[in-house]
Amino acid sequence: IAYNAVGLAGKAYDGAKGQYLKYALSSRNVVSITARERIADINQFLISKESPCKAIWVSDTAVWCSECYNIKRSEKAHVVGINVISEKSLIPYYNETIDPIETYVAIYKSIRSLGYECKFFTNGVPRDMLTVKEILNRLHLCAEDSVLYPSHTMKGSSFVKLLSSMSFIVSSRLHTSIC
Repeated sequence: IAYNAVGLAGKAYDGAKGQYLKYALSSRNVVSITARERIADINQFLISKESPCKAIWVSDTAVWCSECYNIKRSEKAHVVGINVISEKSLIPYYNETIDPIETYVAIYKSIRSLGYECKFFTNGVPRDMLTVKEILNRLHLCAEDSVLYPSHTMKGSSFVKLLSSMSFIVSSRLHTSIC
């Protein structure tokens, strides 16, 4: 078994998920482990001391995925994409002191005031799409004119193609920013 580009969010080594991951990564059948980040934490908390494999660093595959799919940014792109993440996903980072919906509204208004066309997008997570609807309600916009988002989670090539259709993006989601 080879694990490639393992990621570690927060304290993912705590709790049941962490125990399952430790069990999987520490199996005697594992021959290779690469990780995108936090190598020391992965090796200390998620791989048993008896395991013959330790994680080694590798770049995130998102860095070169556009080359793999042979997708280039459109030179005709004229839309600013605003990547929306569910407000429920963002609230823990703001400690409920900032309204994420109002933050998206302010970003939209700021970009529009500079004369750019804006479109909201997600990678298809249903919870994110509900947040887009709330943003549109507060801005009194209709989805047909203001949104580029799928009705389901996108495949990698489709997501990279969507990103390539934009002049630039505003995002706090890691892989959207990397691509």
